[in-house]
Amino acid sequence: MKTIIIGIGNTMLADDAIGPLTAQALKNCGAPAISLELDAFTAATYLENVDLAIFIDTLEPVYGRPGQIIQLQLDPTRLSPEEMAKAFSRELSSHHPTPADVVLLAYSSGIFKGKAILIGIVPETLEFAHPPSTITISKIKEICGKVTETANLQIDCNCVEVNFKEILETLKM
Repeated sequence: MKTIIIGIGNTMLADDAIGPLTAQALKNCGAPAISLELDAFTAATYLENVDLAIFIDTLEPVYGRPGQIIQLQLDPTRLSPEEMAKAFSRELSSHHPTPADVVLLAYSSGIFKGKAILIGIVPETLEFAHPPSTITISKIKEICGKVTETANLQIDCNCVEVNFKEILETLKM
């Protein structure tokens, strides 16, 4: 089964950095991951012929308390043609397409017919030019565990946690 892990977010917005930084740490520890930061539209091209796509990103606060990790299935096959048209007609910022938008784009273009999962964390803060919050950093190992379980991969989550902290140090966050 071909699997890819995609981290999406903005490394300049505190907890929104969780997606790209975790994906980079996963990749550094041998997982099939890519860090796309703000380049989420490019993510659709990475879904070609993929059986399982796992996205790591922040969620809106309505999903729970800060630090809460939520796993959602992104299934564009459940949309009617009218709902799909509506999704594409709404205004999208090139800086904020969601993982659901990426999956919908790849699915509708015919390059992705696999399963897509979002592992999201509710942010504590999205302040500009601030590092991720302590609560979000403390959840890296749990996020890694959810990725490992969902993808049925052997990932050293201790390696990911250490690597994540090393990346933060490199970025001086």
